[in-house]
Order: sequence, then structure tokens, then C-alpha cells
Amino acid sequence: MDKGEMNKDEMNKSEMIKDDMIDITEKFDGVRLVGEGAFGSVYAVHIKGEKRTAALKIINDLSIWRNEKRFLALADHPAFPKLERAWEEDGKGCLLMSYIYGERLDVTLDRRGRFNQADAMRIALGIADGIAYLQQREGHPVFRDIKASNIILQPDGEPAIVDFGSVCFLEDAGKSLSGTKGYAAPETEAGLYTDVYSFGKLFMYLLTGEAPAEGYPGRLREYDPALSPSLELLIDDCVSDEAGYRPPDMYSVLDRMMTIGTATPRKLKKMEKQAAAAMAKRDMDPSGGEADETRVKYIKNISE
Repeated sequence: MDKGEMNKDEMNKSEMIKDDMIDITEKFDGVRLVGEGAFGSVYAVHIKGEKRTAALKIINDLSIWRNEKRFLALADHPAFPKLERAWEEDGKGCLLMSYIYGERLDVTLDRRGRFNQADAMRIALGIADGIAYLQQREGHPVFRDIKASNIILQPDGEPAIVDFGSVCFLEDAGKSLSGTKGYAAPETEAGLYTDVYSFGKLFMYLLTGEAPAEGYPGRLREYDPALSPSLELLIDDCVSDEAGYRPPDMYSVLDRMMTIGTATPRKLKKMEKQAAAAMAKRDMDPSGGEADETRVKYIKNISE
């Protein structure tokens, strides 16, 4: 989301939908439309009597509003906006949240191209830490739509996750499908491992600069021959078409990332050698399967 005054086009756009929403101009100063979706709109609003801007999301479907409200109440983590207030008005649900400044990650990638390993790892760690925290909360939320356009890269370089329209709780994960082409896992029954797949595709985007919707980019080392084999192996595990061969949840992914990032030189050298050997075997048999000794069969999710 960007700073700035409401221009004429934004004013006109705001007026066009004004009849279909509550009158928020009586409650806030400086209302500015910053985003629209199938179920509602997001506004930057200035809090009366305070020198700050907040984000106001107005949702047309109260069942979706209740779900997002429950999720945001659990998402007490720096990777997510902070929920300040939630209320119903005129048959619509309202969520007042902290405003996240910065640039959408997909816009950054389009502008500058891929990140080097160190910067990609830093951004991915911030996202993984947030999703891992979320998955361990009550009800084990499944994000279901991890993608670059749902991430804001803040001025300090830290990522924030800002769109929650597809979030569900683990008990409901198998009742409907959600996700974005290129990021969405192939299974029809979602679980915590579904977020692992989407995260892996996002990590590939960071390292290659090629959007997942444009197809599988090939081996990551083709983009960076110096890429850590341990990191390539982890990402390859994350994007396995068979859910059982992925790490079972984002906490497991975060743990492996931290192991790679904090290993002593001696331990890392051993890890890299083993990972390079595993990737070489996978290159000879990309389809994998139970006969592939480089893959680990995991349980599907933490509820089993």
C-alpha cells in the first residue's frame, strides 16, 4: 500500500461504490480506496483526532467477515496487520487494522527481477515464520493462498501478509478449494501441507524472478549455480506433487530453514554434500515415488 493523497480517479472510483457501502466518511477523515475484491473493499482512513492512518476493510459477506475476524484475532505476529476493531453495520462486516506501508512483492519482482540467495532467504524466513505461527494457533488456520501479490515488502525489507480472504481452519479445509494458478497445490483436500506447496512456489519466484503462473522454472541452480543444495532440496520437497512427500506443515519448513541458516561451517559442508547427492538422484528420476530414497514420507497433517 502506498502513501499519498486521493487523486481524482480514486475519488470517482470511491463515489461509484459509495451507494453500496456504509458511510465511512462520518467516522474517518481522508478516506482513500486502496483495493477491491469479490467480497469487499479496503480503504486507507485517517483516524479522527490521531495522526495516523489505518486500513479499513468492508466485507459484503458476513460469514467471510466472521472468518477473517477470527483469523486476525489469532494472527498476533509481526507478519500480519494488527486487528484494532471489528463491527457490523448495515449488513456488512468492518475490520479496522494497522496500515501496512510498502510495495507488493510481485510488483517488486517485476521491477527488479530475482533476489540473491541471502535476500530471498530473509524474505522467505519472515513469511515462513508468520505462517508457521498461524498454523500452530487454535483451529490450525490454513492460509490457502500464499502468493507474491498478497505480500507487502515494507520499507525495512520485512514482509507482511495482507490478504486473508481464502483462510480457513483445518477442520474445514477439505470442504472447498481455493488458491491461485501456479501457486495452488494439486490435491483436492487441503491441509497444512497445502500452504507448504504454495510457499515453495513463492520461494522459487523469489530466487528466479519468474512468476509461478508461467510454469515450472526448472532446477533452481540453473539460475544461480552457487545456490545452496540444502536450500534447493528443501524447496524441491515443498513443491512435491504428492502431499505426503512434503514437510507436513510450515513449522517443519521453518525448522529446516533455520538449520541451514545457522549451521556451523563443518556441519553445513556435510549437509550440502548430502543435499547435492540427493538432488543428483532426483535429476535422474524426477518422478520420484516411494522407491526414491531421497524423499521422506510424512504424515499429512497434525490432526491425524
